[in-house]
Amino acid sequence: MSIAACPGIPDNPDITGLGVRLAFYIQAYITVILANLPGADVNGSYWAMTMTAVALFISALVLSGSQNLSLFHAILISVLLFLHSYAAAFSMWAASPFGVNRAPESVKTPREMERHVWKFQYKSVPVFLIATTFTGYIWIKAPSFGTPSVCNPETLFVILGKKLSAVHGGRISALILIGIHGVFLFLFLVSGLAFFIWDHFASPSRTIVPAYLFPLTSESQRKLNPNLEEYIHIPLRENTSAIEKVFRSRRRRKPREERNYVSQLRIGMITIWSGILVIFVLLIELTIKDNISLILDPNDSTWTLGQVFPVVMLAVPCIAIVQWSLEHHSVGEAVSSDAHHVNHDREGSQSAVARHESFSYRDQGVGTEEDIP
Repeated sequence: MSIAACPGIPDNPDITGLGVRLAFYIQAYITVILANLPGADVNGSYWAMTMTAVALFISALVLSGSQNLSLFHAILISVLLFLHSYAAAFSMWAASPFGVNRAPESVKTPREMERHVWKFQYKSVPVFLIATTFTGYIWIKAPSFGTPSVCNPETLFVILGKKLSAVHGGRISALILIGIHGVFLFLFLVSGLAFFIWDHFASPSRTIVPAYLFPLTSESQRKLNPNLEEYIHIPLRENTSAIEKVFRSRRRRKPREERNYVSQLRIGMITIWSGILVIFVLLIELTIKDNISLILDPNDSTWTLGQVFPVVMLAVPCIAIVQWSLEHHSVGEAVSSDAHHVNHDREGSQSAVARHESFSYRDQGVGTEEDIP
């Protein structure tokens, strides 16, 4: 049985165009940076990434429904979806008490803090579900997905510089990664749901105990298998202990210690995010490079409206950074000026007190140090 030759994949500069790619990379990076700045609008950063991911997903559905989406372009969209999913998650992480923000003053106990943390972390779930579902679907259907499907056997997926067939090795590797990601996402959902159920029904006076994370085993089973319970409890107890330690330590820290702690968190988060961004960029760029021979009339230099518009929109996060810098520079000058006035007033008060004491000594016939020959 002969295999039909690949006629070539029509180019789509709104996905593979240089301007679009640069806009996606820069916007995702700057958005996470913005979320980690003191006093930044974290919700704005989160929604920017979330809505971009939703727009990508809807665009992919429209293209697929009109038979204008190839497996090659679907792979690129799936990677971009995960890029924006992680950007949204890092933005939310920056807003949680584990991130650069302290827990609100209304949070008085470790249980309240865990509730606060879960609410922030759950915001990243919808976009991860979209990315995982879409990516899993295209890789399951990889041999016959998209138009022209006859080009799928020749399509390559590049992982860490290794060229893999999109219907063989690349497909298997991608499905394994998606499966692992899906398992962690499922465990995350179950753990959060278990906490919210426990938190809803437990007495307000109850403290956090590992037993609330036991949705899969009954009380009788746990009593019959104490060793199993102990092993299952280990990661859950560590999680609870970590939350309690963070809660107590951040309440006890002095302002200077807290600033140092937050600075270290910012550096660590931005470093990790930079590494993740580099991985996604390499996945996309190398996959485009090694499939360029399949593209009909590829032309990165043609700037369409779909490429120019996202590049122009990069001005929005850039303006936000400039505005934040100007505002905090003004605040810093005001604080410095206030501190100068306070010190000046304090020095003036001390001089007045010294002069008053000197006159008092003279009135009493007692010489000061300057009067002693």
